[in-house]
This record gives sequence, structure tokens and C-alpha cells, in this order.
Amino acid sequence: MLSPRCGKPTCVCAEGELHGPYWYRRQKSGKRAYVGRELDPRLIHAVNLRESLYDTVGHHLAVMQRDSDLLTDMIRGTRTLDVEDTHRLEQLGYGLLIPIAD
Repeated sequence: MLSPRCGKPTCVCAEGELHGPYWYRRQKSGKRAYVGRELDPRLIHAVNLRESLYDTVGHHLAVMQRDSDLLTDMIRGTRTLDVEDTHRLEQLGYGLLIPIAD
């Protein structure tokens, strides 16, 4: 969203009061394209949905990374498993791989 100046010396924007605000979008070429004074509600909904999906995917990727680290450490023997680790391995279906303490 921008509030531009038109550049006319006698315009109110020359004194400080800007035009707009107007919405613009960035094109693949890097140039900006005018969208309008108000955004289409469908566009707002789509952006909100995309942000929600990014948050969800980001959460799942973090969980997958944590699980991968747990399995890697277990296979390498570089981690002492606690109760939470053991429970998570069972949830993932790796319960039979959990080393039994002597």
C-alpha cells in the first residue's frame, strides 16, 4: 500500500497530504502494478489462507525435523533416550527399535 505524490507543484500532496492510499502488487519483472483503492475480499481471504497453510506446513516440517534428529541420534547411539523420546518413537512405529537398558 502506498500513498504517492503526483508531482504537481500546486497539488495538496506537494504540501504534505498524500494521495491514496492505493494498493499495488509486485510483478515478476519487479515493477509494481496498480491494484486499486480497496482489495478484493477474495484476495484477502486467499492471502490469509496461504499464510495459514504456511504456518501449518512450517509446523509439520519442524516436527519432521525433530523426529528425524531423534531417529538419527538413536541409530548413531549419540543420544540417551528419555521417556518422551521413547513415547515419540512408539508413536512413529519404531517401538521395536528402542534399545532395552540392561
